[in-house]
Amino acid sequence: MGRRREEQRVRLRLARQRPGHVRERERAGQTPEPKRPGQWRDVTVVGGLVSVLVGAAVAVWTVLAAQDQLDQSKKADAQEARAQASRISTWTMQEKGGKWRVHVMNRSPDPIGNVYLTFRVLPAGMPQVAWAVMLTSVPPCSDMTFRQDQLGYDEDRRAPDSAPEGITMFSTFSTFSTPVPDKPSDKGWQSLTDMDPWLLSGAVGFTDRDGVPWMRANGRLIQTGAPLPNLPGIPGDVVGLPAVRAMDGCDERS
Repeated sequence: MGRRREEQRVRLRLARQRPGHVRERERAGQTPEPKRPGQWRDVTVVGGLVSVLVGAAVAVWTVLAAQDQLDQSKKADAQEARAQASRISTWTMQEKGGKWRVHVMNRSPDPIGNVYLTFRVLPAGMPQVAWAVMLTSVPPCSDMTFRQDQLGYDEDRRAPDSAPEGITMFSTFSTFSTPVPDKPSDKGWQSLTDMDPWLLSGAVGFTDRDGVPWMRANGRLIQTGAPLPNLPGIPGDVVGLPAVRAMDGCDERS
């Protein structure tokens, strides 16, 4: 009887121990636990944020690139618009022997039209005189000049008031005149031939090959049809046609 009870206790003890051994063996041979759905969701969110940031960066770069191309295009258009006008200039020069010439130079391969030119004399033993000359055109690739002995004025002529209000550069009014063919016969007319003046350039206005009005004054080139700056003084006259000298090597790159 005692032996049988002992065997039962042994069997019971073994039965209690067996499930634990089985669980330990199962743990020893089990595979890694798969990722929970929440972990995959985190990876998806991070990936989405990265895609949004990359897309935003690409969009910004595209906008900046388009703006840069637009700016470059505007700059090229502005340079093209000024291509001919930037090659028009005027100045006065005292040559050997002390005589003066007034220059209007067109270094482009196309003519300019509706040319308005102003220059004046620095008073020194003579009245203050200003010239405002109209010319039909200046030929392409040429230097147009007026000599000192072609210039004069009528000392009895009163200096004009400012140009009438509303007058444009391309209107004809009394302060602008074309060269006259012969010296005026007025008693008060004086020639600069034997004088010792000091000529100063003023401004030049013109239309380019596309009909766009320009003005070069005070060292600046401006796209405008506004009146040329008024020069104070008695209106001067130009006698005879200007001389035109052809120039070599004029093109859009010169």
